[in-house]
Amino acid sequence: PEYFWYLFNGSISMGKDGSIPVLLENTIGNECAMQVRYTLADGQVLLTTPMIGAGEYLLYAYPEILPEPGSYPATVTIRVYHAEQDPTAEEPFATYTEHTTLTVPKGAALSK
Repeated sequence: PEYFWYLFNGSISMGKDGSIPVLLENTIGNECAMQVRYTLADGQVLLTTPMIGAGEYLLYAYPEILPEPGSYPATVTIRVYHAEQDPTAEEPFATYTEHTTLTVPKGAALSK
């Protein structure tokens, strides 16, 4: 597609249960699915979302790691795949990069 539209939360604060309000949307009208990866400045992958189809959204996600309390810059990588692509074996046909800040409060703990 010539255009791909998405929405994301530009400043995320982890909940006490470890959940992160990612507020991601693959906007209606897109023809492709997206998968989003959040990476901290030191290269650690904070989380990778499941595939999000056109018109679908993801409100909350749980990270793979729990950083110490504080604020961290993070890179948001939106990976876009055609319907016929296999995301486990193929590179995305398009990638978009955004930036966000993650805030981890004192007492946060992962509880899935």
